Amino acid sequence: GVEYFNSVVGRRWIGKLDLSKPTAEAAIVDVVEGVPILGQVDMVIPLQGSLGVVELKTTGNRFAVIHEHELMQAAIYCIMMRRLGYNCSNAFVIKVIRGTSFNLMREADSLASKLSDMSPGQAIRMGDAAIKDAKIDETTIMRDIERALEYWLYKRNPTHNNTPSNCSHCDYWNSCPFSTTRGKHR
Repeated sequence: GVEYFNSVVGRRWIGKLDLSKPTAEAAIVDVVEGVPILGQVDMVIPLQGSLGVVELKTTGNRFAVIHEHELMQAAIYCIMMRRLGYNCSNAFVIKVIRGTSFNLMREADSLASKLSDMSPGQAIRMGDAAIKDAKIDETTIMRDIERALEYWLYKRNPTHNNTPSNCSHCDYWNSCPFSTTRGKHR
């Protein structure tokens, strides 16, 4: 992660980009409890008096369902930007079906006006794309990040979470005694 990030930071570091226009692939870093959290925002887009984060996802599913963990990723990027001093007001996930003609940069201008009118939790369709505005609860998200760090830094044991989607994305889903997906085909 760090090697990749360093290779990108020089030219794509968010602090060096012109955010007065839609900007793709902004590298971002935050430090939480001494641990660097690295990310690459698919697009930072100016909204009415603030900035929005756009996370682009692709799918083979014709219904283009947007999942909670995808909204969480976009919300975390927006919070990271806030912690760096940027006025990030919204985080969006755009999901498109693979093979369609949707191009994020080409659609940026029409997206800006649509995204500015959306409210947290609202979902819309724009051609082949499903778009959802993430609800950003900074206190809850930071608590969740700190709780995850406790696990990854071996400060706590895993616990049962009753959320199969969390387990299915974890590297230890098949061996964890608390897994809700162990024994099920992913």
